[in-house]
Amino acid sequence: DDIFDNTAIDANADFASDMLATFTPFYTDWIDPVPSIELNDADKEVVKPQIQSYNKGIFGEIRRSNFHSEALECYEDLSGGTMAMLIQDVDIAQPIYCESIPVTNIIIARGPFKNIDTLAYDTKLFADRIPVLWPSAENNKELMKEISDAGGKEISVRHTIWRDYSNKATEAYKYVVYTKNHMIEEGTYEGEGSCPLIIGRWKTDNTTAWGIGAGYLQLPNIKTANLLKELILKNLDYAVDPATAYDDDGTINMEHGLLPGTHIPKQIGSEIQVLQSGSNFDAGYFEQQELGMQIKRGYYQDKPTQLGKTPPSATQFLEEAAANARRMGAPAGRLVVEWQYPIYKRFAYLLSKRGKLPDVKLNGEVVSLNPTSPLIRAQRQERALQLQRFLGVLQEALGPELASLVVEQAEAAYSLADDMGITFSPSG
Repeated sequence: DDIFDNTAIDANADFASDMLATFTPFYTDWIDPVPSIELNDADKEVVKPQIQSYNKGIFGEIRRSNFHSEALECYEDLSGGTMAMLIQDVDIAQPIYCESIPVTNIIIARGPFKNIDTLAYDTKLFADRIPVLWPSAENNKELMKEISDAGGKEISVRHTIWRDYSNKATEAYKYVVYTKNHMIEEGTYEGEGSCPLIIGRWKTDNTTAWGIGAGYLQLPNIKTANLLKELILKNLDYAVDPATAYDDDGTINMEHGLLPGTHIPKQIGSEIQVLQSGSNFDAGYFEQQELGMQIKRGYYQDKPTQLGKTPPSATQFLEEAAANARRMGAPAGRLVVEWQYPIYKRFAYLLSKRGKLPDVKLNGEVVSLNPTSPLIRAQRQERALQLQRFLGVLQEALGPELASLVVEQAEAAYSLADDMGITFSPSG
């Protein structure tokens, strides 16, 4: 009842879809692993097919799982600054299970290096599901009695995880699963990708572990736009159904208002006067449009618009896309480290435990792999734009025929396709 303007709601939905397409698109392998050690060109060619098979296995499982549907819900939380996803291997015969955890259900804290090293999430389960998910719970007789007494009721369960720094060379976590009165299970997660709960943040500051999102920064504009829309609607209500004043002569009865086609008796000399509102709607509509554009820009939804009769050119689209990529630079860098890499490593960890992820070997030795930054894709789009501009200037200066003699067309096409992420081979 208190929401009158849906600009932020629509912008948030579009923001989530854009983040899904930007950071974790369905049809694109958004991370390419590289050997963690420097290899010569000959060794790179040897391990290249193995790396491709390794990457194909991971992204094949990501697409087979419910990751993308759950990731879209996570990105809707990201506009507030923080999102969380739980990735588990529930059944070896089933795809890996992903679940978006609402930010209202998580607790996070920073460690000595300002990274999140303590996290917890709450969930409610039917009591009889606890022994199924954590078989060790059957060893606790008091807990099993409480589960039996609970019947079909739900029980609140908290899963707490914290980083174990006793051996800094190994990534390890300790965890405890407990209810209000009983501990269900405790143990250790060990190895890269072993932590099942992944936290992603948009931007951060030194005062809190929580992220600062695009929507959070737009709260003043969102509140102002909502109040302005409410005031406009109130003024429209006055304009459509204005207040009326009349002489109380004992004959006129307007308790039920003025209805179309109604005949109202009145004494001679009685007067009915409509009280007009002096509000200016034009200023309100203009201000609302400005606020809407500011909110959309805050959500990175200020797409190229057709301000005149001429539609936006392809160059304009590329330029604004490059500008958006630059604006998104700092948050994108954090999401690469806190979101893309951990998700990739988590799937690699679970598939390795299943025995379905082949090792990459060179001369019989296992070669460890590190994911490379997908920010290179944005840099390549910038380079593609520069190449397109150069070719355009060259044709204008020399003419199409002479320009084609100066530039090797097939090589230029191949370079442009490579920068835009398109698989393309020039003929001949």
